[in-house]
Amino acid sequence: MALKDRFNNFENIEDLSADGTQKPSMSATTLVEADLGPVFDELALSLSQKVASIPVWFEYSEAEQRKLISDFLIYKLENEYSDISFSNEEKEHIISLFMNSVHGFGELDYFISKDDVRAVCVNSDGSIFTDRNSGFVKEDAVLTDSQFEKLYSAIRRKINKPDMLFGQIRLNKLVITLFSPPVCHEKILFEKLKTEKVDFKFLLADESINSDIYKFIKKLIDEKKNILIAAPASAGKTALISAISNEINQDNRVALFENYPIINSEICDSYYIKGLGENGLSDLFNAVSKLKYDYVINDTEYMPVVLSEYFGNGYFADVEADSLTQAITKLAGYKVYNEKCTEKQAKAYIASRFNYIFLLQKSENSLFKIASVVELSLNKSGSLILTENLKYEDGSYWYNFDDAE
Repeated sequence: MALKDRFNNFENIEDLSADGTQKPSMSATTLVEADLGPVFDELALSLSQKVASIPVWFEYSEAEQRKLISDFLIYKLENEYSDISFSNEEKEHIISLFMNSVHGFGELDYFISKDDVRAVCVNSDGSIFTDRNSGFVKEDAVLTDSQFEKLYSAIRRKINKPDMLFGQIRLNKLVITLFSPPVCHEKILFEKLKTEKVDFKFLLADESINSDIYKFIKKLIDEKKNILIAAPASAGKTALISAISNEINQDNRVALFENYPIINSEICDSYYIKGLGENGLSDLFNAVSKLKYDYVINDTEYMPVVLSEYFGNGYFADVEADSLTQAITKLAGYKVYNEKCTEKQAKAYIASRFNYIFLLQKSENSLFKIASVVELSLNKSGSLILTENLKYEDGSYWYNFDDAE
């Protein structure tokens, strides 16, 4: 039965209340003020389970999706919440919330819609893991073999790479990655994109940084220093890159390299590199370098040291690494392998291209914390020297820069 047909017959929708008791009465005004609370959770879970067996939601147009959600909502409100009076404006509000929380991935929608969940991973055995600030934890819910296979097959068709070992697409506010054998057993990773503008005002309110650190970073931006941001996966690299892009004076010209249009910035000229081959990337970088931008921002995970060869000062990039040593080793390894130079020469080149390295770490109470900031230099013998300007330890910052009080 087609998805549209399944939504046309709401008489068969089951009540999801575990104890079968009558739902408490509440006013529509209270409901909206409380962001719909448990009522919205139940409605969202009910809709997610309704489409669980046919995960093709993203193949419908936005108008078709809204019509299905609208029909579903009207039926539920009229038959299960008849004691609540909703205005048309309030119904539209609920529909909009649904549109932002229902993706067509069955039970996974329930976890994806949660504000505190950054990413969801499901393995071929149906086990579900969610990333909620402190890392991935296993959930009690499990997909059946049939549900996983249908979901995996539908996304794989969307990626349109039948022989792939690894594939990635962006759908609405999600980046979805498929892993296939022999890389590993089949698994699907759903990563949520931030839609709000992340600037330093946002990071200050979030307590990811304090006012002294903000002044220090602003000084580095104004002086057009080259900064490498290192962090583990999902530890805030893009958030800090976004804040930097929004702090640059609007009189400057800024080039932004991304895999997908993620960063919300009004002044950047964005270039998307996903899917470009080695030759295509080289041609793109050469062409952009001729435009002589004041600043260049690289949020692609494409080796930062590569792009640094094309651009001068005012270059910001990020790299996935758990430590400063790992970040430097990654960059140096590329130079050693591709140019057959010594490790010492490679590290000297890194010091000539980057002024500072920021190491971020995950935080339970904010987007991230800056674990360390080091300044790069060379001694008389040409060896790389790291001077630590900032360190986060035991819940507080120690720093050694001019703007600190």
